[in-house]
Formats: sequence, C-alpha cells, structure tokens
Amino acid sequence: MKYTKRRNWKYLVHEDERYETGIEIPCKIATEYLMMGPDGLLLIHKGYAWDGASGPTIDTKNTMLGSLVHDALYQLMREGYLDIEHRKRADELLRDIMISKGMAKFRARIWYRAVRKAARKSARSNVLTA
Repeated sequence: MKYTKRRNWKYLVHEDERYETGIEIPCKIATEYLMMGPDGLLLIHKGYAWDGASGPTIDTKNTMLGSLVHDALYQLMREGYLDIEHRKRADELLRDIMISKGMAKFRARIWYRAVRKAARKSARSNVLTA
C-alpha cells in the first residue's frame, strides 16, 4: 500500500486498493473515488483521501489499511450509498484487518469496542434536504 501524508486529510492513496468486505448489496455503488460491487468488493481509487485513525490513537503501519477501508465504508454510509445496517461489519473489518497486519489482538479488540461505542454518529447520513 502506498500513500502520502497530507495537511487537510492526513493521507492520500497512491494506487487503487481493493478489499473484499463480505458485504452484499443489491446494486453497484460508484462515486468519484469509491466503488463497491454487489458481491462486496470495495475499490478505493488512487487519489482518495482519508484521515487515518480517529480519537486518542496513533497511526501505525498496522492501522493504515484498516482505517482506509473503515473510513471508505463509513463515507458510503454517510453519503447514503450504503445502509447503516452494515456499520457493525465495517467495524469488524477494521479489527480483523489490523490483526492481519500484525496488531496485537487485545489492542485491536479495544479499537473495535471504541468504534462500536463512539463512532455511530460518524456513519449517520450527512445528506440534507431542503
């Protein structure tokens, strides 16, 4: 995975990233930087910006991919493309990806509990109507 540290958003993806989420959806989602197929394959296009870990945490090599996938899924929920019912799966993916990248299981479980408890508002739709 290649990325750059940024000023407004912390990081910018330098090459397309693909991740199998296990989230099945009725139809394809396509935005400028994110695409997700009905089979759950998430494609994050080169140029996507994200803010890494949130809260009282630090970004480390074993948090980067998990935070990227998690932030992309939460963005799709906020923008109304993905139902908020998939939030738990997004949180599980964060935990599982970090463990697969070498994070201690106890630390990943603490992260998981924190996002389950405190991140719901970050997944709520920010689409407004007038």
